[in-house]
Amino acid sequence: MVAQAASWLDRTGGGGKGRPPTFPRAGFVARPIAVFACAAATLAAGAFGCGGGSDLKLAEVRGVVKYKGQPLEKGDVVFGPQEGTPGPQATSEIASDGSYRLKTNDNYGAVIGTHKVTVTRRAEQSEAAYKALKIPKLTTPAKYANERATPLTYEVKEGTNEINIDLLD
Repeated sequence: MVAQAASWLDRTGGGGKGRPPTFPRAGFVARPIAVFACAAATLAAGAFGCGGGSDLKLAEVRGVVKYKGQPLEKGDVVFGPQEGTPGPQATSEIASDGSYRLKTNDNYGAVIGTHKVTVTRRAEQSEAAYKALKIPKLTTPAKYANERATPLTYEVKEGTNEINIDLLD
């Protein structure tokens, strides 16, 4: 960035050799716009944060997902906060032993309160199907894939929560 600025100053006749930089007339218009853009970006970062989510009150949530009595070897778990539980969803991939550990944004845990839980596992797909943007078939019951239809509701409490999920047909 500094090298680009120095190069620009050299091309426009400014800087170096004891001379003050000279700016083309358009530079006087562009400079206030650039200052305004930088100020707006700084204010936005301060107002909205940088996505850390550190203001959220999170609690550790982990467990094991089973389907037909066996650990689900792959898939996704989503805890969706319900009315009265403000905050974003918490998600986790399911490990090969069926275990999961929730994350909200980049932080481990889920917001404290009531959550509807969805669990999905999809069939493996071929390279051709992937390139054709085909959605693989669910290998878990569809009722667990939809937040409105899922019968799974759990309460996340302060501290560490061990929530084991058993899926039925």
